[in-house]
Amino acid sequence: MWNQIFSTEWTNLIAMIPLLIGSIVTIGIIVERLLHFRPSGMFDQNTVDAVTQKIAQGDGDGATALVEKRGTLLEALLHDGLKDHYQKKVLPEVAFLDHGMSKLDILATWVPVLNFIAKVAPLVGLLGTVLGMINSFEVISASAGENAEVKPEEVAKGIGTALLTTASGLMVAIPAMAASTTLTRLGQNVYNQFEDAFRQVTIAAGGLRGDTGASLAELSNSLPTEKISTDAIKATDNKETEEKTEDSSSEESK
Repeated sequence: MWNQIFSTEWTNLIAMIPLLIGSIVTIGIIVERLLHFRPSGMFDQNTVDAVTQKIAQGDGDGATALVEKRGTLLEALLHDGLKDHYQKKVLPEVAFLDHGMSKLDILATWVPVLNFIAKVAPLVGLLGTVLGMINSFEVISASAGENAEVKPEEVAKGIGTALLTTASGLMVAIPAMAASTTLTRLGQNVYNQFEDAFRQVTIAAGGLRGDTGASLAELSNSLPTEKISTDAIKATDNKETEEKTEDSSSEESK
């Protein structure tokens, strides 16, 4: 079978060379992402709790010292956020939630490449099959034109070789699609962990619920009061207009 797959027929080479490259790229991405998503190099809740405790005690330098090594992605992002907040006086919401979360795009690295391979590989395999079928029928036509006997086994062999490119395309596309889906789900889970951690640190630093900014709930609660005040002003104006109209009517009647 392998001799048929990697045969020197130009129809097979057109499909098999891109598919071989795609399979190598897919394996490389899977290995790299598995190493990147190892728990010891991404997230540690104990670090978050320790940093939060230091911040709550007002020890910004101590919190920064805990993540000074920047050994994990979490420590690196917390270190940058602490420096922005305590040295550059950036609001905690901006230092941790905005700046920190914006750097998590690296979690989706190479996923678009896997999606591309998963979509293109079957088409490349199908192209090889179509070209192989065309070539096989050209051989049949040439043999029939020469009044030569067409051997069914040779025709079947040519068609089988052509169909192998479609199978190869699916063999490349299925792992790529599975890897893309798995990595996307893992990335979303890690993203949610980081979001919860940054929100915890932000609250400890006085953000969201502190004096540095009002929460959305507080802002929304203030809207009905403003609306009532506006309605009251309108009602007062209407009452004054009606009183003026009544006075004018009484003067005209006199």
